Amino acid sequence: MRKQDFVTDTMSKFSSRGHIHRIRVFIIVALVIVVLLLRVPSSVQTYAKLKDHSTPQIPINPIVQLQEQLSQQVLGVKKGLDKSAVNQYWDDVFAIYRKHNINNTPSQMPVPGSEGYGFDPTGMNPTKSFLEARTKIPDSLVRDIKRVFGSLMTDLPKQLLPATYKSGSSGVVMIGGGRFSWLSYLSILSLRRTGSNLPVEVILPTYKEYEEELDFCKLTLPKLNAMCIVAPEVLGESVMISLPEKFKSYQYKSLAIISSTFQNVFLLDSDNIVLRNPDHIFNSKLFKSVGLITWPDYWRRSTHPVFYNITNINVNLKRRTRYNRFPLVSNEDLKESDLKDVPFHDLDGAVPDLSTESGQLFINKKTHGRSLLLATYFNMYGPKFFYRLLGQGAPGDGDKDTFVAAAHVLGEDFYQVKSFIQTVGHFEPDGFHGVAMLQKDPLKDFEFYSQELKTKLLPAKDKSLAEQVEIAKSIEQEHFTGQNTVPPFTVHCNFPKLDPLDLMSRESIYNATENRLKYKMFNGFTYISPAHEQEVEFEHHQWLTIEDTLCHQKVHFSHFDNHDLKHICQFIANHLSTFQKPTT
Repeated sequence: MRKQDFVTDTMSKFSSRGHIHRIRVFIIVALVIVVLLLRVPSSVQTYAKLKDHSTPQIPINPIVQLQEQLSQQVLGVKKGLDKSAVNQYWDDVFAIYRKHNINNTPSQMPVPGSEGYGFDPTGMNPTKSFLEARTKIPDSLVRDIKRVFGSLMTDLPKQLLPATYKSGSSGVVMIGGGRFSWLSYLSILSLRRTGSNLPVEVILPTYKEYEEELDFCKLTLPKLNAMCIVAPEVLGESVMISLPEKFKSYQYKSLAIISSTFQNVFLLDSDNIVLRNPDHIFNSKLFKSVGLITWPDYWRRSTHPVFYNITNINVNLKRRTRYNRFPLVSNEDLKESDLKDVPFHDLDGAVPDLSTESGQLFINKKTHGRSLLLATYFNMYGPKFFYRLLGQGAPGDGDKDTFVAAAHVLGEDFYQVKSFIQTVGHFEPDGFHGVAMLQKDPLKDFEFYSQELKTKLLPAKDKSLAEQVEIAKSIEQEHFTGQNTVPPFTVHCNFPKLDPLDLMSRESIYNATENRLKYKMFNGFTYISPAHEQEVEFEHHQWLTIEDTLCHQKVHFSHFDNHDLKHICQFIANHLSTFQKPTT
């Protein structure tokens, strides 16, 4: 065969093989396109059914770990899920919120009563007349808000879109950004020291905060089985733009929960330190039966009675069903003369005392999805109306009562921890200064409460109402004070926070001459660590952690940028050497 014929024959064979290969590729591509086209209507139909509010739960795809690149790291949604469908769902939900906007003019705003906002309901008797006198609310405004709320209940979805969370997953959710990233890191370290294996998601409200926290998100958190999620990536840019101006940090708690990928959420404030492993709580009978666990604040509930009118909740003025947070089983109707002395929230249909402290809560987004949607609405228009209605300016005014209020309105179960707060602090010349709130172990608390309910409260059903009140009062005073034997679960270091920059700016506690604190903030508070079966001095341990993080490991946090870290580390060392020797 001539060389030219050989070349021609060879080229012909390759040309024929290439043609066959192109045909195969074309067939494969065509099949892929057909499959995708078949999947699209299914996805659209699923979403359309969910917008109809009545479709049952559907299977969802598993979560994937966020990748290193910005576009993937901030994704925060599931593999195989059309991100635009999740964004569209939240866009529709927030459109419902905007449709039912609470946009009061100054003349319509609830105005202070005779004693004004900021009253302390502790020690007072918050009867119906007492609460109504705190805030003057025009009848016309009540009618308008009631109409808006009724329409909202018609439009609000009956459940969360199931694909917004991974079915059966559990984890811890915090809010980060700036100093909240620093505080979250301390909290996560303490969480890991308890032996907890729960994944953690730190929610960042904006892309800008993500860009400022790149080291924190990409280098620091992954070592602790934690990750960043940027809320706009999950909720959509249009939702974030639609939020009211001056949206405050505590308003973001409900947004953090809905932005997270967990079904079962342990929401933890960034300045809250866990002392006991929380992992088993998600599998407890208590959590599985109620789906929402909350903790008490210091104050009696100060919700205005108008709230129940607006939300169509009937409060039976003739039936007292509890003393404070403990149930009564009497069938006696109240006399007209008794009503003036009975606390309003002891009545049948009202939310039980005490008010809520939302530095920590457990919630199941599958069973309490609608409560979460309603709580988000309450927070969206909280400063304009609902915070004033729920708290009336009592201490801690803000998001704290919105979660329980939403569940109560919708008739969804919840358990409020009965043990009171144990306050930790130090003494200064002008008296005691509390710096942290110790909240008690919810399962141990429920165990104690169930025992008292079984042995003392329920057997008293044949006693008079007055006798039952005395029994409940004795149970409260003997077994559910802040000093009871229920072990502490979290230390909410709310004021001041464990932030060296903040502490060094406070003249009342900072000794600038010696570059240290004037006082031992936690006054030698110790606890027994279940993970290590030893006594730990809380403050000493936290300052050692702070020193190790900033001064030895030199972990980078944007919060400390443009500050003299050497000076900060000297402050920490001075404070440790002066005060933080473990007490015996």
